[in-house]
Amino acid sequence: MNSIERTFDIPRFQKRSYPLENAFNYKRDGEWCAVSIEEFLTQADTVSKTFIALGLKKGDNISIISENCMEWSVVDIAASQLGIVVVPIYPNMSPKDAHYILEHSSSKLCFAQSVVDWKKIDAVANQIKACHYTVIFPQNGDALEAGNPSAQKSGDTILFWSDFLKLGRSVSESLIRDFSDRVSSEDLATILYTSGTTGKPKGVMLPHRNIVSNVLDGHESLPVVKKGMRALSFLPISHALERAAIFLYIYRGVSVYYAESLDKISANAREVSPNTMVVVPRLLEKIYETIMIRGGGLKGFKKLIFNFAIREGLRYRPFEALSIWGRLKLSIARKLVLDKWGEAFGGALDFMLCAGAKLNDELLSIFYAARIPIVQGYGMTETSPVITLNGMSKETFCYGAVGHPIKGVEVKLAADGEFLVRGPNVMKGYYKDPEITQETIDEEGFLHTGDVGVINDRGYLLLTDRKKDIFKNSGGKYIAPLPVETALKKSPFIDQAVVVGEGEKFTTAVIQPNFEVLKSWCKDQGWGGLSNAEMVKDARIIKKIESLVPPLMKDFGRWEQVKKLIVVPDVWSVETLEITPTTKVRRKVVIKKYAQEIEQVYWDPNRLSGKRNF
Repeated sequence: MNSIERTFDIPRFQKRSYPLENAFNYKRDGEWCAVSIEEFLTQADTVSKTFIALGLKKGDNISIISENCMEWSVVDIAASQLGIVVVPIYPNMSPKDAHYILEHSSSKLCFAQSVVDWKKIDAVANQIKACHYTVIFPQNGDALEAGNPSAQKSGDTILFWSDFLKLGRSVSESLIRDFSDRVSSEDLATILYTSGTTGKPKGVMLPHRNIVSNVLDGHESLPVVKKGMRALSFLPISHALERAAIFLYIYRGVSVYYAESLDKISANAREVSPNTMVVVPRLLEKIYETIMIRGGGLKGFKKLIFNFAIREGLRYRPFEALSIWGRLKLSIARKLVLDKWGEAFGGALDFMLCAGAKLNDELLSIFYAARIPIVQGYGMTETSPVITLNGMSKETFCYGAVGHPIKGVEVKLAADGEFLVRGPNVMKGYYKDPEITQETIDEEGFLHTGDVGVINDRGYLLLTDRKKDIFKNSGGKYIAPLPVETALKKSPFIDQAVVVGEGEKFTTAVIQPNFEVLKSWCKDQGWGGLSNAEMVKDARIIKKIESLVPPLMKDFGRWEQVKKLIVVPDVWSVETLEITPTTKVRRKVVIKKYAQEIEQVYWDPNRLSGKRNF
């Protein structure tokens, strides 16, 4: 079969079209190691033979709980060419959610990378009847093997990568082709469990055709991805966007470099000098915050130059004409400050692909000003994942938008402003949940995204908020919290924000400060040494944070503007459940956690009921 219809056809296409000697790259013992596309496919075949030897068959589910590594992609292809369904689990997911996914998906085999991942699975494996084996990837397998862990753990067999590969030695390679010929584009390739902001994870079923269409059609909207480029992969491959991006890299002959870990992104970027990478808005916010912290520590003339460059960067509008004076100022800002940003990423970035949430427009501006173009996209796991992309030219770019629908994807607005999507990228449904599937995909095949916004006269989507998050105040005015929260986070002092006020006279924001910035500012004021809890109770510090809010609210209606703040001492995280593994804030968790503080803000002795339900 020469056409690309299934995910495993993509690496086969690269082998035929432009066989790369460094298709995949990983770091081992301090050195970068290259793997050719031919060697990659050979390894995938070896894993497929082991699957066959273990008795796995088309339609069976296997799980992967691991950070990015080449073996992740090897297993993905090895499974898909046999019709086996891959179920990714985020490595930072709680043991409870990992247990739920393993059990709900009835995974018969699980791959892990780290000691922590292994223990997370081992802790629940005895409760999961279907999961017979846990395979440890080689990066950490040697360390585990040296510790001689018991081969048998509550009926769950621990296998190391090298031993796992030996199990299929007697299986004929011809069987792989026999199996793969029976895999169709309509067969499931993966089940991706959405982390969700509420409730249990839902298993999104994506057939091969969903992913393949998204890769091929997405490329037409993003032709800048070209053979010979280098991509640094560090977002979890469990994330639908990172996984689709890797398939795109393979399709276009881009060399993939797997970062050692999230902590080593900067070091790996300087070593690899990537041309592209996938990011989420939260990462770009963190990068900007770090830069602002460093800039805040400058003194005298250097600080004046830094502040000048930041102002010019934030004012910049991509692809808009500048006056001679404007071009001069931008040139000075780049030469003295902004061009150093690109150097920190290896100095060769052509663009970053950003999705997962709406990116602050000013952040997009300043990265463009720093000659690091950001391709803003919009999508969801249920759409494989890309729905829209912004371009990288005056004709294809729209400031403030999340992009134009990619080829083959149709987007329309419901009566209430919700985006409805139809196309070859729309999921088959939710695993073992036909009722929610029927609620999400209507009879015409349109998926109800839950996002609301507008479509401008050029066909570009402007995202407003999640439909379920919009609330009405006591005056009957609707408030979309996302734009207000995004505006608040423009301040380097504010790390996270959740806006509340349903049924109330005014709007309040629960604020998690950026404690690094706050501590640096306190030190400059001579108030160093305060703990998080002490800072959020200090009247001087609260006054400072409150003073930041009015200028950030100037573009909002009076009813939308934040009037009160609840500044909390906690750092929200995946472990404490306020943040999803994809870096989104779980609003309901935050509101429930600080229900008492919110109640105190709105407490009114004349209320008929003294308590509110959250």
